[in-house]
Amino acid sequence: MADIDSMDSADAEMNPFSAEICCLHIVEKCRDKVEVMTNNQWDKFRTAATEWDKFGGNEVSAVSSVRPYLDKAYSDLEQLPKCHRTCYKRYTDKRRLAYAEKRHSKLQTKHRTEQGKTDSFKLCV
Repeated sequence: MADIDSMDSADAEMNPFSAEICCLHIVEKCRDKVEVMTNNQWDKFRTAATEWDKFGGNEVSAVSSVRPYLDKAYSDLEQLPKCHRTCYKRYTDKRRLAYAEKRHSKLQTKHRTEQGKTDSFKLCV
């Protein structure tokens, strides 16, 4: 007979929502209760994940296990996603997203400026 613990861990590897774990864990040492996301929370999370994908950072890697499910509607999920309230709030925080967008934009501008200088230098040589 198969070991129940090994079955649970195998299920978690196949579907990150099957275990009682936070699917977007970004707050270290978070002690909040893991709760099932609502439909609205899932939609907001999916929107935030799309934004974080553009900007990079820890937020992108934190949701790597759920990435295959982000295109699914809440009603299409076989098992419902679970998370810590604190992790959810931090991940979907509009101020943090706005700051990341601003930082990303500055980096893009800096990269273009440096690239332009390199191109100008090549023309001069």
